Amino acid sequence: MIQQVPVPEEPKVPSSKGEKRGSDGRYQPGNPGGPGKPHAGAVAAWRKALVLAVSPADFTAVIRVLLERAKAGEPWAVKALLDRCLGRAPAKAEDPAPIQPRVVVNTDLGRILARRMAAAALEPSAPGLPPPSITN
Repeated sequence: MIQQVPVPEEPKVPSSKGEKRGSDGRYQPGNPGGPGKPHAGAVAAWRKALVLAVSPADFTAVIRVLLERAKAGEPWAVKALLDRCLGRAPAKAEDPAPIQPRVVVNTDLGRILARRMAAAALEPSAPGLPPPSITN
């Protein structure tokens, strides 16, 4: 005779949102989700009001003032102008790896130098003068 073992129920995941989640902790179909961006409507209305209030001529005048201040050397104006024209620089720019110089060691340098010094010793430095003497 086969004995049946009862299957334990899956433990419920505690949720602060009540029973909107299933036993596996995932949201159930039809869940409305979170609050979203509660101020998004107000921000959109402010942006719309700003766009309607600022004419292209006003905008151009503001940009000209910004450009004049940047040309005068105002650091905040230079930064604002470059940020808007070139895009913002990363918050923390990482220094690239330093370039390691490639050093080539010529092991024949001593022999080459000795040959050149010997050849120079045989040549007169000026017509009519004896060759220079090289001493250690």
